[in-house]
Amino acid sequence: MCMFNQAGAPNYFPNSFNGPKDDPSAAHSKIAYSGDVEKYNTADDDNFSQVGIFYREVLKPEERTRLVENIAGALKDALPAIQKRAVANFAQADPEYGAGIQKALDAYSK
Repeated sequence: MCMFNQAGAPNYFPNSFNGPKDDPSAAHSKIAYSGDVEKYNTADDDNFSQVGIFYREVLKPEERTRLVENIAGALKDALPAIQKRAVANFAQADPEYGAGIQKALDAYSK
């Protein structure tokens, strides 16, 4: 449990508010076992295909609707730039998924 919320700033990395930052002095060290072990860079991992398959092929239409409404409800009070980034991420998983969230967010704006 986080007891100090950085004066209300988001406490995840990376975030859209320029913090927290990596501290090079606290970099992970290499440890020899049967070779070098170091931090794995996941920047090029596919973070969207499995989500898209789940959305399209596992969820029933009414479950997709509830999921979209739930996500939009959680995002409705976020800054527009955060909403835009989130919708773009969901759209990478499935264009209909992102469009549904955007439509629900638009409904909150009216």
